[in-house]
Amino acid sequence: MSSKHLLSSLSSKDRLIISLAFGLDGHEPKLQCEIGRELGVAQQVVSRKIKRIIKKLGSTAEAKNLQDYI
Repeated sequence: MSSKHLLSSLSSKDRLIISLAFGLDGHEPKLQCEIGRELGVAQQVVSRKIKRIIKKLGSTAEAKNLQDYI
């Protein structure tokens, strides 16, 4: 499964959060506090969302690779 296919299974907001956090789809990687400021939420909310998204993606190799960054 490609990373684009993996991301297509997410909502647009979840896809944006993951793309910003890991520098996907042409984005530069951002800190969780920067993503929070951009989206108008606290850093802790972003952290919880990233963990939830990765868990949602399951145990695929791509998801495991993303989880190594947390």
